[in-house]
Amino acid sequence: MLGTAFGAIRGATIRVYGREGVLWQRYTGWTFLMAAVSLVVMTGFAMLAEHNGLAPDARPVQLSIGVGFLGEALVVGCRALSSGTPFAPERRDSKPSLGSDRLRR
Repeated sequence: MLGTAFGAIRGATIRVYGREGVLWQRYTGWTFLMAAVSLVVMTGFAMLAEHNGLAPDARPVQLSIGVGFLGEALVVGCRALSSGTPFAPERRDSKPSLGSDRLRR
């Protein structure tokens, strides 16, 4: 829950804007500051949990990172959808994609 909250706060600091008809995002200085703050808080929380008897192996670090990115993605995704700008351009050119010539052989 704490990781998701920090991820959501980090997501609120990301600049979401349209350029050339598609949606872009850019991390700001505040985004990196919030990432550092969340790292410090999560480290403190882990130390507190260990001090109160939780085994260090019981805390999956990859899961907490993923949960933080989930919180960030939820906020950025909502902001992106509300902008009305497409996420990516549709690509319908006749050029073969990389590696498609191997499939024809």
